[in-house]
Amino acid sequence: MNKSQALLNQDLRPINPAQPQVDFSLEPTPRHKILCFYINSTNRMQIIRITNIPEYYWERMILPGQHLIFEAMPEACLEIHSSEHITSILTDVIPCRQLHINALS
Repeated sequence: MNKSQALLNQDLRPINPAQPQVDFSLEPTPRHKILCFYINSTNRMQIIRITNIPEYYWERMILPGQHLIFEAMPEACLEIHSSEHITSILTDVIPCRQLHINALS
């Protein structure tokens, strides 16, 4: 099983959209990170990615209405890809600083 298959399988567990999914498995090396929150407020599945950090790639599938809490470097940008049948369209790029939250309550 390759890395992307393992990541996809990790995300296929049952999800309660009212309860945020928490993911702290991002870093290849220790760095300063911020806690971020994202919600898929569309009616389509989304693929979210962080690709702008050297030696760092993170991707998750987010279902409609699903919440996700994750850690990222402050300079990271979250790419939002919306699914349209078989294709995926880049619909937004959000700096993770804009998704920053202070702490889990």
